[in-house]
Amino acid sequence: LSLIVPDRLTNPDKLIIAAKESLNSKKPYSFGTDRGTVFSSSELHIRVAPENIGRALRFMDAFIKVVRARGHKISVENNSVSVIVYEVKMKIHVREKMKRTAIPTKNSWTESEYNPSGILCLQIRERSYRCYEWADGKLLIEKQLARILANLETKAKEINEENLRIKEHWADEEEKERVQEEVVKREENMPV
Repeated sequence: LSLIVPDRLTNPDKLIIAAKESLNSKKPYSFGTDRGTVFSSSELHIRVAPENIGRALRFMDAFIKVVRARGHKISVENNSVSVIVYEVKMKIHVREKMKRTAIPTKNSWTESEYNPSGILCLQIRERSYRCYEWADGKLLIEKQLARILANLETKAKEINEENLRIKEHWADEEEKERVQEEVVKREENMPV
């Protein structure tokens, strides 16, 4: 199991090849909150500045290979890529964080300008309210691959345990409701 992100793309996954073609064919956005970045229109969602395309692709290629080597799955459906860890499906997204700069105006308010910061982050979303993120910090994201994988596996186990508790709770509620219905039926059928 290689937890090292290489300096060059070697034998890239087909998702990486498609994302590379998509990213290299785009011009950076010239306005808005995505200014200066390109977004892959392939299944693999990557939004970075052109100078970080190679870095993002190398990281994602290593991530996908490590996930598969650990026995987990990569799923492609509905034009997005998900990682499936212990039967828990989570969508993958790599993006570059944006730096906000306040620009004073002639009026009393300020406007904002957004530019790429060079900070890459991996975002994994299990549901709309469960989102996990790892970003460049003291260690670049490339050096955090082992920690990211360990966290993913731990989160997936926690989610499975929570889902099991919820399932058991609803099974108990259904049983209570069934017993209550039986009591009501008996009382209705009792002679007065």
